[in-house]
Amino acid sequence: MNSEHKIAADKNSRMKEAMKVAEMKVAQIQAQVKIDQILLSGGSLILPEIQRAFCNNIFVGVAPVIIADPSTAAVRGAAVYAALLGGDRNKQFEDFIVLSATNFALGVKVTDGSVKTVLQQNLPCPARVTRQFTTSVDDQTTVVFEVYETGEQGGVHEDAAFLGEVVLSGLPPLPKGRLVLDVTINVETNHRIAVKVGYAQLNMEKGFTVSKVMTAIAS
Repeated sequence: MNSEHKIAADKNSRMKEAMKVAEMKVAQIQAQVKIDQILLSGGSLILPEIQRAFCNNIFVGVAPVIIADPSTAAVRGAAVYAALLGGDRNKQFEDFIVLSATNFALGVKVTDGSVKTVLQQNLPCPARVTRQFTTSVDDQTTVVFEVYETGEQGGVHEDAAFLGEVVLSGLPPLPKGRLVLDVTINVETNHRIAVKVGYAQLNMEKGFTVSKVMTAIAS
């Protein structure tokens, strides 16, 4: 196999892996809501093979809408978003609905060094998710939650951007797994991320906030 064939095989393998991820995410969404129509946006969607995979394998029986120039969709959405944030009231924007979306998943580092996702990628803002965690050793009275910005698949903390940490002390000494803590991550429309860690039994809570730029989606 020559180098060109190797490159093509590698790209095909990565495409299939990406489609598997997309298929799993779509299945999760379709379990909750009915999808009537899909909008194909992004430079790779100019490829007929990608379009067929979406329409024939993932969104079976759902009518696709293909943007005339998908490679510029994100830029156009960002431009409209910036205009509206700047107070532009041009009539051409009257029918636009602009949403902010989380462009990264947000999670916390756990004992084995991996990052467990709390808030998923591509959620419309405002978005708020709470996930429960337990202690990993007996009689643990202090917990430290390091919060990271991760990719679509989560990932270990070395590959993720560190946002901050929450230290909660004064917890009752209990056997491991018995002490349950609530980790809440809230992303607001003004791009502020608020992280809170709480122990409900004693009304204990600590957290921090940070501002990040979210992805703009225009429709």
